Amino acid sequence: MWNSPCNTSCSRIRPRTPGCARTRATGNIGLLERAEQAGLLPPGVGHAAADAYRTLRQAQHRARLNEEPTRVPPQQLAQERRAVLALWNAVFTARENAPG
Repeated sequence: MWNSPCNTSCSRIRPRTPGCARTRATGNIGLLERAEQAGLLPPGVGHAAADAYRTLRQAQHRARLNEEPTRVPPQQLAQERRAVLALWNAVFTARENAPG
């Protein structure tokens, strides 16, 4: 089993230790950022989508804790919506235009 020098409850406040499970970036956010670094996404698209994912998850979490609806007016998270649409277009438009 892989041993991490930190525990799995790393927080944003505490600096990440090299080799920490959170540093390996295997979740959705890490995959988006790694796809951009690998050239699978245009510059800025993966990072913007990762930021949007964080913001959307925070909004959803806050709404659920406050027992509020998780749907919000489109203009409330317009920047995040644009980032997700840019990701969608980069992935699916590129696929439609790919040879073969």
